Amino acid sequence: MIVQILIVDDDETHNAVVRAALAREKDYRVACVGTAREAKAVLAKRLPDLLLLDWKLPDGEGIDICRALRRDPESASLPIIMLTSMKAPDKKVAGLDTGADDYVAKPCDLAELKARVRAVLRRRLPWLIQSAPAQIGPLRLEPLAYKAFVDGKDVKLTKAEFEILYLLVANADRIVQRRYIESRALDADEPTDARALDVHLHHIREKLGPKVSKWIETSRGLGYIFSPRR
Repeated sequence: MIVQILIVDDDETHNAVVRAALAREKDYRVACVGTAREAKAVLAKRLPDLLLLDWKLPDGEGIDICRALRRDPESASLPIIMLTSMKAPDKKVAGLDTGADDYVAKPCDLAELKARVRAVLRRRLPWLIQSAPAQIGPLRLEPLAYKAFVDGKDVKLTKAEFEILYLLVANADRIVQRRYIESRALDADEPTDARALDVHLHHIREKLGPKVSKWIETSRGLGYIFSPRR
């Protein structure tokens, strides 16, 4: 599953090092901005899966951005890791009290930072990690192998098809927007047309068969919903 990470830090050298380290991880997509104004503009358009937020910015403080995000219901659950060169314990306490999920001192130990990123994602967005098998009636998903089984038979999904299905199953009984599915389950580096997701869903339904495919509903104009209670 594609994980979208936004780094907000005006230290370009630090950004380049952290971005390169995170980008080596499978399926991480990393973007960087250097000011509070740029961060607000990006966040207003689309929320990432994880925000790495520097405390001191040229035009403001990261802690104010964190506070604003936590007040907004749409971004209240956004995973946030604060980055700062300030070592004082009271700064760490202030950041955590404001709503940050974790706090990492700069310069970052890259191995520790990657471990903290994984830990926060597991805790806040467990479906992104794709580790736990899921069993819903005759449907079984094996995330580590990217395999789906219906009544014990491997239905031979492609990687993209599996990720779309896993995302729907992990958000069962909730509408998942088209753009959200496309940004998380389709490779952003590959060219796609407007109907790519529809084609993938058609193939998924065919492979799952009538017993399970009936659980995937189209919410016209919004996206899709997996409803196994039907």
